[in-house]
Amino acid sequence: MTDALPSFDLKGRTALVTGAARGIGPMDVTDLENSFAAIDRASTEAGPIDILVNNAGGGIADMAINARPDDFDSVIERNVKSAFFLSQRVARHLIEAGRGGNIINVSSQAGLVALPGESVYCLAKAAVSHMTRSLAVEWGKYGIHVNAVCPTFIETPGTRDALSDLDSGRTRSNASPH
Repeated sequence: MTDALPSFDLKGRTALVTGAARGIGPMDVTDLENSFAAIDRASTEAGPIDILVNNAGGGIADMAINARPDDFDSVIERNVKSAFFLSQRVARHLIEAGRGGNIINVSSQAGLVALPGESVYCLAKAAVSHMTRSLAVEWGKYGIHVNAVCPTFIETPGTRDALSDLDSGRTRSNASPH
């Protein structure tokens, strides 16, 4: 006897894909109140969101010695804070409805390695990966599956310059503090 394959049919399921208002996602997650309102509205109209994809991200391209507190806060807000609190909001709706669901966090290979000139981004994506494991442990008992994908560079308007630097052989590791 063979085990049945899982169904990938999304008919009748509600999904929300977030982003930082540009690139590859449609929602500005740094505005938590509007994001919560969108989640609440979707949950009221269509039932709890079955699938949340936390796709927002971005970083600053500079050496750690040059990182400023406001840039640091911005990177953490876009990558970690938003993913945590949007996941929490969706999980609350799912738990209240007695339903399972899926939360997919888009982390990065940068959260697994150290990249010169990307320390703030790397630490933010490492936090996303660890947050994913923590939430999976807490919410698994409710049938909420929390996973992360860790792609490498994806060309978007926000990564075009960095990819261009890589193509031309320039790296930020040669940059000096300013």
